[in-house]
Amino acid sequence: MLLGEYREAVNKNGQILIPGKVLSGLAGDLVLTRGFERNLILFPGDKWRSIAEQLVSRPISSSDVRAFRRRLFSGAAQVEPDPSGRIAIPAGLREFAGIN
Repeated sequence: MLLGEYREAVNKNGQILIPGKVLSGLAGDLVLTRGFERNLILFPGDKWRSIAEQLVSRPISSSDVRAFRRRLFSGAAQVEPDPSGRIAIPAGLREFAGIN
């Protein structure tokens, strides 16, 4: 679990620097997706897979489950930090979060 607040600027290429302290806690692949209040959530790949498995096992007959799955999965993107620790935020996610 990561604690604290980090404020980083998005550069003109739609990239954001992930602080080293945060990045070191996110080993392996990363998934970026929509949050709930026009924010974005960055998941370590193993945590993402665990959440995905839980959601897929929920009954598809539930409209709430379908809506939540659609929200979380439709905007999801695998991202990979560059050597400087920056990740590119896809245009659709930048638009959703109001990032210019």
